[in-house]
Amino acid sequence: MFSKYHRPLFYGHGGEEAEQFVFLVRQIILDAGKQKDNEWIITLVSGCFVGDALRWHVSLDSSIREDWSLLEVAILAQYPRDGQSGPLVKMPSPARAAPPPPKTKSRGRIRISKKNG
Repeated sequence: MFSKYHRPLFYGHGGEEAEQFVFLVRQIILDAGKQKDNEWIITLVSGCFVGDALRWHVSLDSSIREDWSLLEVAILAQYPRDGQSGPLVKMPSPARAAPPPPKTKSRGRIRISKKNG
């Protein structure tokens, strides 16, 4: 499936390597005509992480790991260029869970009736 493409390896050494990795992956995607095939892209990319980058990739939420548009943002945010204090882009975060319903104290009476019969 990917034998004709040289998979770029990503070690997570820094911002320049991250930019180069994203650039190369985008070139492979364009060359293959797979811009709209997220499953193909994720299958390709998941085999490219090595060392610390692999550990980081595995620790990501699956919603990010399984969506190239979110994953490329996460890579560039995790590995900023030298001199950048933090990510230039906001990282997507999973939706918050709904708050639990408020606790209410209810008091009442239960009527028990005996029916003879």
